[in-house]
Amino acid sequence: MPDSRSRSRRRSSSRSGSRSRSRSRSRKRVMYVPHEMAGTLIGRGGENINALCRDTGARIEVARDDGSNSDRTVTINGSEDAVRRAERAIEDIVSGGRRRRGDSAGDGDHRKVMSVAQEFVGMLIGKGGENVKAMSRESGAKIEVSRDDGDREADRTVTIIGSREAVEKATRMVEEVVGLRAPEDESEEESAPEPPPGF
Repeated sequence: MPDSRSRSRRRSSSRSGSRSRSRSRSRKRVMYVPHEMAGTLIGRGGENINALCRDTGARIEVARDDGSNSDRTVTINGSEDAVRRAERAIEDIVSGGRRRRGDSAGDGDHRKVMSVAQEFVGMLIGKGGENVKAMSRESGAKIEVSRDDGDREADRTVTIIGSREAVEKATRMVEEVVGLRAPEDESEEESAPEPPPGF
């Protein structure tokens, strides 16, 4: 009997530890989907969104319809992998819906969704949007940054649309801004510290 109780306590402790670790690794993402695509995403009686939750392992919540035609907010919570799976699945649903409606920008267009930490969004967008507009012009891709929902800890979604080459170029530019990639023209001489005065 003592062994049985001991095993039970160990199992309980293990489950508690797993839950604690899972909570500590929890992530949150906020996406925006076109108003007309919300019904497709949710499905009849919520069957589509419930299936997405089961398949991805993430908790997905779609904001209620406020009566306007503005984009609907989709909040995703879960592990990093679960959130990424949910993001990709939602993008696939929205893209498929647009193709069926004939709203896609072109058959040759590619789409990439990135998550950017709040601390880098200001640098990415620039004053009056000048930075992101310049990157769009230079890369030839359309770059959209999701709106701020007021949660300072939630990452922002960056959607890049265009030809394969344009999307790849825009992705590199965004990664340089957020520090995921070193600038291509950076040299060791530029990064070397300046000598102290008098030398």
